[in-house]
Amino acid sequence: MKFPEYLRYLISSRGLNVSEVARMTHVERSTLSRAVNGARLPKWNVVSQVSDCLRLTPDEAYKLRAYYNEIAMGEDAYRVRERVMDLILDLCSPKSSSGRHMTASDRANAFAREGFMIGQVDVQAVMRSVIREAEQSTDAHVLMSMPPDNKEYLNWLSDECRAANGIRIEHLVYYKISRDESVSNVLNGLDILEYALEMMLADGNNYHPFFLYSDGAHTTDALPNVIVTDRRLLRISDDYTRAELSSNPEAIQYYRFHITQLKAVCRPFIKFQYNPMDMMRDYSAVNAGVACQSIMNHPCTGQYITEEIIKSAMYENLPGYDTIYKMAVQYFDGLAKSAPKNTSFFTETGVKDFLKTGVISDVPSGVSRPLQPAYRREIIGRLIEDIRNDHVSAWLIDETMLSIPPNLTIGTSEYPVAVFFSKQIAEQNTPYFSIIVTERIIAQALYDFMINLTSSQFVRSREETLACLQRCLDEEPMIEESTPG
Repeated sequence: MKFPEYLRYLISSRGLNVSEVARMTHVERSTLSRAVNGARLPKWNVVSQVSDCLRLTPDEAYKLRAYYNEIAMGEDAYRVRERVMDLILDLCSPKSSSGRHMTASDRANAFAREGFMIGQVDVQAVMRSVIREAEQSTDAHVLMSMPPDNKEYLNWLSDECRAANGIRIEHLVYYKISRDESVSNVLNGLDILEYALEMMLADGNNYHPFFLYSDGAHTTDALPNVIVTDRRLLRISDDYTRAELSSNPEAIQYYRFHITQLKAVCRPFIKFQYNPMDMMRDYSAVNAGVACQSIMNHPCTGQYITEEIIKSAMYENLPGYDTIYKMAVQYFDGLAKSAPKNTSFFTETGVKDFLKTGVISDVPSGVSRPLQPAYRREIIGRLIEDIRNDHVSAWLIDETMLSIPPNLTIGTSEYPVAVFFSKQIAEQNTPYFSIIVTERIIAQALYDFMINLTSSQFVRSREETLACLQRCLDEEPMIEESTPG
């Protein structure tokens, strides 16, 4: 069903006709008639008036907006933005491992032929055996060249690496189509990004994906996909039905050298950072004096962080204090200067948490203590004033449609670069990290999505945003100041 048909259905389902709705909404009958007949797409404010008149359910309103956007954006742009939205929704949802593990009998069967085996095999069992065996080695290092188009195996591999401990994985992600900006290319890239992010969130700095464009020449090999460890070489067919397992040292050495050479012609797809100074540089790279957008749990506070606030919040015994302090001052000063060009999105839950705790979600807890209550109230008060005076662009997210967890911040800029920040990794010791997306066409897709988010169904109006901020500020009790320890 398309927009005209769905709009016509909604009108008739209320027992109304076009003339009656036009009269009730004060919309020209000809405008509404052309809309339901598919002759011309109306402006969104017309559709919004009709939606209010028909008292649509949230599900009906969502579908109507989706059908409208598909025409307004064009089918290609709509598909890309929907895929980005799916990716963000997945990032905001808790994930857990499937809990599949290798049994002793599986391992015994997989390695029954110690030196060599080839043919029709349970590829998953063999892959799992190779990874589990590598896990037992000191400083385990696994090299892989695997295509992104078999989602079942990539998801399975993600589960296996999540269950493994301490294995360093370098993954050449074959991209089997030409390097262009076609919709299929971008959509495949976003699929790879979601997979790579899940792997990195599970295994932190141990997973290193590289983007390798290919004209398909590597598929002339009957078993082109490779997993190689210190002791094993596993070659797998593209359909994942045939595999060859070898422990031949010369073959292992050849493929390790081959993959290392291939790395020289590609670049990291995404980059993992957990050093505070490196992360501060990443922050600066996203902003870099150009317009940037961010989604996070609480409002973006950076433009209001003064040198006085930095001094009161940073831990004095922090290693590299002077360097980090100077970088922080420069960064927040840059944010203040570029604030009129930036756009941020936040949740009501995040506003309340910030006012209550003073914790800034995209600053490592090991670097900074929570902000003092007076600073919290001052920051939200200044944000309200700046929104009213059109000095900044900040918008409230509808949490019934998109809930942002407190440990996730997503930032993009017209650099273009996309950065995913988080304060914690599940079941890892790394308390805070950032992930940089370096692949241009994927970063551009994320940026395009963010700059169009203000007109989406996920964002509340300017008036609702202001009302929420003021309500949260009024409801938060005044707290007597205490000296930071």
